[in-house]
Amino acid sequence: MIRVVKLIGLIFGIIISVSGVTYTKSSVENLSNKTNCKAILEVIGNKTKKSISHGNVSYKLFLTNTSNKSSIYSINVDEDIETCLKNIKDSNSFHSKNVSQIKLSSLITFNNKPVKEINLHPGEKKQLNVTFTTPEGNIKNYWKCSKVNVSSKECNSIITSISLKTYIPDPELR
Repeated sequence: MIRVVKLIGLIFGIIISVSGVTYTKSSVENLSNKTNCKAILEVIGNKTKKSISHGNVSYKLFLTNTSNKSSIYSINVDEDIETCLKNIKDSNSFHSKNVSQIKLSSLITFNNKPVKEINLHPGEKKQLNVTFTTPEGNIKNYWKCSKVNVSSKECNSIITSISLKTYIPDPELR
């Protein structure tokens, strides 16, 4: 009887081990695919807040491919209502109460040419510029918050992003 119990235990142990190996293998494959969807986006000089002068302002960013294979990254700019606006309101600065829902025009460039996608080899780093232009009209003394999103075509998801805060001053106060 004890031998039968031990034999049944051994059989269950083998079944569990085999199914565990299969599960582990697929998990490792999924993890391997996810590591191909990595990148770092950083602002040069850590200047995430700037003021528009002469109608526009530019932010210099580095995009680095930290995955283990070449990837094509899509880059776009969206409004950042949650995180960015909260940071400005919490800063208690003179202009922190003036947060605008206006839309700034944005242009992303690489080597002075507009881009929406960029191909990077593993470990490669490229400098991008994001330029915001003041909208038409009498808009002044407002903050505008934007988020630069980088997504991987392979992973179909945003893999890194950064918030930028742009102040539109009153030109008469300069």
